[in-house]
Amino acid sequence: MDYKFKTYENRLRRWAKNKNLILQKARITNPNDKEYMTYRLCDITTGEIKYGNKGGYGLSIKEIEKIISGI
Repeated sequence: MDYKFKTYENRLRRWAKNKNLILQKARITNPNDKEYMTYRLCDITTGEIKYGNKGGYGLSIKEIEKIISGI
């Protein structure tokens, strides 16, 4: 993973935290899996999934940014 992407991801984590959300990344290591490199947003206090598909993940990093910026 390149340095700029990790910096971008960490910036979104901080932004989400300021909005009482936790940015979580799928731990799937198989690049052929549909949820590989996908994310979800959960409530910081309850842990309830606020944004993500029924399985929990499924959002791209760009989709996460759009959601956070729209809140």
